Amino acid sequence: MNPAFQQIGEQFVAAYYKGFDDKNSRTTLQPLYHSDLTIFHIGIFLWEKFVIFQFFKRELVFIVVIISCAMDFIEQELITNTQCSALLTFEGCQFQGPQSIVEKLMSVPSDNIQRAITCADYQPTIDGGVQVCIIGQLKTDSEHDKPMPFTHVFLLKPENGNYYIFNEIFRLALHNF
Repeated sequence: MNPAFQQIGEQFVAAYYKGFDDKNSRTTLQPLYHSDLTIFHIGIFLWEKFVIFQFFKRELVFIVVIISCAMDFIEQELITNTQCSALLTFEGCQFQGPQSIVEKLMSVPSDNIQRAITCADYQPTIDGGVQVCIIGQLKTDSEHDKPMPFTHVFLLKPENGNYYIFNEIFRLALHNF
């Protein structure tokens, strides 16, 4: 776990909302969303090593052959069927990949809207990443509109000394009774 998770989270939130608040510069957020598949390859490699270890332990040759063939198939399926790892869920709609996500962010109206962050919580993840949870309110300039509470959650993953957004969820906290 990363002991600097609080600082990483705080710096990320400041940079993200600075880029988001200016609609003309939202495209600068695209590099924060990564489309790397190496996470799947690492998992497959480790799983193969575990199976080979089990093979030597139990001496079951046919299981290793079957698992190895299955892993080759799974790896090929992941490469051909997985578009990108970055995923945004915005009010229940999903957008995958940096380009799709930024297109959605560009469509979000921000004229005459102010954001107030009520609190921000940060937690380290086992792989050195950071989970970020923002709770706040959005308010328009109209005196008749009530503030709208929202929740914004990010899962940041480390790579080569930097962090990228692996998952993001935004939801207005509106209640209809």
